[in-house]
Amino acid sequence: CRKNQTKKTTIQQYIDLYAGPELLMHFKYSNVMNLVFVTFLHGVAFPILFPITLFGIFNNFLLERILLAYYYKQPPLFDNRLNDRALGALFYAPFFMLANAYWVLGNRQMFFNEPYPK
Repeated sequence: CRKNQTKKTTIQQYIDLYAGPELLMHFKYSNVMNLVFVTFLHGVAFPILFPITLFGIFNNFLLERILLAYYYKQPPLFDNRLNDRALGALFYAPFFMLANAYWVLGNRQMFFNEPYPK
């Protein structure tokens, strides 16, 4: 009995048996966009979110590089449309940050414990 014996009859069946799942790019983009938008929206009130997000994006980058090399099937070729749309959406994150920062930093209840009269 041979050690590397298989019951697959074609090479493509053998490749499909040991190939990983397909790479789903939209989940990768949505994860990064979620991290960035949540951090920009709440980062002024919770500054610890900035290093946490930096670690999360770096960890995501490193893990995806390794998984792309050793685990996923070869991804189809992508053009720049997905990347351009993601960058276009991320363009608005600082505006949400500015709007929320204006409210957080201008709130006297937070810094001086002065309640608003009813």
